[in-house]
Amino acid sequence: MIPLYVLTLDFKNAFERIAHGYLFQTLQGYGIGDPFITGIKRMYEGATSSVQINGHPYGPIPIRCAVHQGYPMSMALYALCLHPFLRLLGLKLPGIRIGHRSRPTSVVVYADDVTIFVTSATDFTIIEEAIHLFKWASGSCLNPRKSKTRTVGSGCTQEAFLGIANHPSVTILGVTFWSIIEQTMKDTWERLTGKVRMQAKRAYALQSGCVMLTPFYCPESGISHKSSRHQTHTPNN
Repeated sequence: MIPLYVLTLDFKNAFERIAHGYLFQTLQGYGIGDPFITGIKRMYEGATSSVQINGHPYGPIPIRCAVHQGYPMSMALYALCLHPFLRLLGLKLPGIRIGHRSRPTSVVVYADDVTIFVTSATDFTIIEEAIHLFKWASGSCLNPRKSKTRTVGSGCTQEAFLGIANHPSVTILGVTFWSIIEQTMKDTWERLTGKVRMQAKRAYALQSGCVMLTPFYCPESGISHKSSRHQTHTPNN
């Protein structure tokens, strides 16, 4: 059995640490047009902040990193800045095959949550070098306390990696991975069937509610709210 390590990475204040210089160079590297990049630069270049100490303002302090929180384009800009890091991992890590896909998968990303599938202990060296390179280029910083690692399968052991503790389980896109594959499949099936039952109950309750409310809100249907469910009301001519 091939050993499998599931590594989830969390970056401290992911959106606030992206350097503007790295952002602009990344946009240029992807071939985005100059008018668009110029518009982005106008949003960020020359931005300043100030602090108040003992009632006296101090500043201005130039802001050279961070993408605007709440701005609709911020998620796309951060995804572009994160992609070189993901691309590097995808090229160097063998990954695992999921389902009937022809290509192996080594990295799964949702927003700023990065999950890496590691198949050998030597892959941790590649990941560590990629993290340091991404940190040096973009200003991002790994948060070991919120990051997790989990060994899947018997006989798989791994010491703490970059201060990241080994947890009993990790959850990826709603799927909880345990050390034993059978337990992972059982837990996933129980959660899935539980959600199906809950949705079925909600659908039945909604349908029953509509049946009970129909006489009150649809008098033209010929059903009187004063009569029983099986009686009909004939309107007077």
